[in-house]
Amino acid sequence: MKSNILIPSAIFLAFLAISCNTDSDNQSPVIELLSVSPQLESALICGEMETNNVISLNSNDSLKFSLKLSDNKGLSQLKIDIHENFDCHGHKAVSPWQVLNLIDLSGTEQILNLSIPIPATASAGVYHFQIRLLDESGNEAGSNQAYSIRLLNSADTIAPSATINLPIADTISVSRGDLLSFEVRAEDNFDLGTGKAELIYFTESGNKIKADTYVFEPGLGNIRTINMDYQFPTTLTRGNYEFYVKVFDAYGNSFDTASKLIQLN
Repeated sequence: MKSNILIPSAIFLAFLAISCNTDSDNQSPVIELLSVSPQLESALICGEMETNNVISLNSNDSLKFSLKLSDNKGLSQLKIDIHENFDCHGHKAVSPWQVLNLIDLSGTEQILNLSIPIPATASAGVYHFQIRLLDESGNEAGSNQAYSIRLLNSADTIAPSATINLPIADTISVSRGDLLSFEVRAEDNFDLGTGKAELIYFTESGNKIKADTYVFEPGLGNIRTINMDYQFPTTLTRGNYEFYVKVFDAYGNSFDTASKLIQLN
């Protein structure tokens, strides 16, 4: 009798598993960007060319775009995410612009016309703009796609300028454990206060390292001469290192100085 009960139960469980597999939804939803204003363009972002992937905006503008969203069974939620690109810079002098909108959806197809205003206080710089879509089964679209936004603050669209006064030579030889000092002259059309300077170097393998940071004090004018230092670790691999200084003004506009080649012995 026990075997007569167990066999039908096993058959039922197997049938149930087959039914669940048949009804499962592994198909991701689809996002179509029908239009975007301003239009997508090609530009250098963080030193790399992005082709037809960049949107240029000013504060007080609006980012407008139209989307067609579809899924084979049912749409669930749209996520609009805009945040600073910290890989390119970490400046927060004015106010970082950030958007995180969640929009509930239904049905298998929707067309959305969206407009996102940019605050007047948004800091200039590079931002990531990502659109992600979930269907009712939890499948996702858009996680591997991010657009870049180049934002200027309308109050100040002029980048600062800077030069490395010391060391004078373009190629400098140092030893591990040495302290290397840089004298930098920075100038801007407004007071540099709340801006900053970053001493950065590239390794031979292409890694980008922030060696020192100097934050400008407010109220000391638009021309500053500052000193930045870096002591080479005794464990740092010998070789050639390219150093430069990146200066940010109070609105987030930035400028890169010419580089110095450091030969570490």
